[in-house]
Amino acid sequence: KKIIYYFSRYAEKIAVEFKNDVKFWITINEPTVYTSLGYTKGTQPPGIKNIFRARKVINNLIKAHTKAYNLIHSVDKNMQVSTGYAISYWLPYKNKPLNICLARLLKFLEDHFLKKIKNKIDFIAFQYYRSITIGFKRGGDSFSIIDTKFDTNENTSDLGWKIYPEGIYYVLKELKKYNKPIYITENGIADAKDEKRGQFIKDHLFWILRAIQEGINVRGYLHWSLLDNFEFVEIRGFWPRFGLVEIDYKTMERKIRPSAYEWAKTLT
Repeated sequence: KKIIYYFSRYAEKIAVEFKNDVKFWITINEPTVYTSLGYTKGTQPPGIKNIFRARKVINNLIKAHTKAYNLIHSVDKNMQVSTGYAISYWLPYKNKPLNICLARLLKFLEDHFLKKIKNKIDFIAFQYYRSITIGFKRGGDSFSIIDTKFDTNENTSDLGWKIYPEGIYYVLKELKKYNKPIYITENGIADAKDEKRGQFIKDHLFWILRAIQEGINVRGYLHWSLLDNFEFVEIRGFWPRFGLVEIDYKTMERKIRPSAYEWAKTLT
């Protein structure tokens, strides 16, 4: 619980130092991803698999954000504060009734953090990368619930994530209920050969534009990412290539990928 105090002290210090330079603030990036991978799946530090510990972590993160939000606004009431929220679009396997219920349950659990802080954010900032097919599937003598193998024959990224641009439209429609400005703070693809990125960008922007045309208050879009980067999530390392600009990690040479020019054309 001490993290609430330490984090809020840090947030206040940073807000004071940069109050003349920064308008938009993200307190915690992808809190539910950190919690699920670190405390439920145990696939990244601290490597714990305990749903009760995970619940405590989420509650502490909610409290930490809330306190940071109040402190930042005490420095400058005009500052805009939110969290970076990771959202996937859940697709029920073969649209079977039980799988539809499971998808709705996971959506409900995913929304918990956002619902708890909805009165302590000035805008919604979210990350969208993929859809996840969810359902019960028999394998030998057991059933699997979340099975990425459902999507092996689908259009996927280098990480095996299903490319489903329409999903961002459905996510935006869901977020409309909060009646707040929306910023897409991450959207991109691991694509080392740069064969899918250009179309990925065009297709996602198509569905974002459709949402805007239907009255959803989308204020901004940030592509992930400008440069290839180190992927800390589950310690994937440097091999997933998300950049519009390729980096040769031996020489540090930068090379603009063709998709970056497609991105520029889309903007104009």
